[in-house]
Amino acid sequence: MKHRLVMNWLTQTQVNRSKYYAVENLAHFYMDIKQSLIQAGYGWEIDWQENQNPKTIDETTFLSELAWVILSSGMRETVIRSKFPKISMSFYNWQSAKLICSNSKSCFNKAISIFNNKRKIKAILKSCEILIKKSLGRILNNLHESGPRFLEIFPFIGPVTCFHLAKNIGISTAKPDRHLARIASLTGYLSAIDFCNDLSELTGDNISVIDIVFWRYATLNRNYLHQISESITDSI
Repeated sequence: MKHRLVMNWLTQTQVNRSKYYAVENLAHFYMDIKQSLIQAGYGWEIDWQENQNPKTIDETTFLSELAWVILSSGMRETVIRSKFPKISMSFYNWQSAKLICSNSKSCFNKAISIFNNKRKIKAILKSCEILIKKSLGRILNNLHESGPRFLEIFPFIGPVTCFHLAKNIGISTAKPDRHLARIASLTGYLSAIDFCNDLSELTGDNISVIDIVFWRYATLNRNYLHQISESITDSI
């Protein structure tokens, strides 16, 4: 009996040690790809995410990020990025929800000529109505108290996209999209947040920065899962 307990302890110790070394290798891999992204011209994206702060988010920024997430749902990021400046102009560059709602018909007609998706354009207008009714301050307070799932009060914001929006306005979290979910699963984690949290503790980078680095890396490399797997193979 004693022998069995000792063997179980040794086995668990080896598992824990292997997991530690795997995460340590992942941390080194993360730092390498972060540097490669900076060299490839994506340093601005990392800096942007690092500087997002929910305490300094104003209505214009909130509306812009909310619209971005609504439009991005189920779409390629490159498509939305190419159209977003003109869509923003259609909505008065997100100056205020009241201004948009006061000119909703004009905003809709201009936006639909650029991005032909009535449901999403209407969702942006509906979101402006919600923002007026609840106020940005109350929404941010509820977000702080209840977490990202509170953001599901907005149309097109669901169990996954609520984390996307929260991250984009400076909440320290990770969005469980398909890329991060696959990476987390590959490396033995139950969630993208757990994965990013462990790497955050090892590297000192914010969870949301860990997220955006791996997400951007995945969008640029088709074989990203194989490359990540190779980075930890020797330690498992």
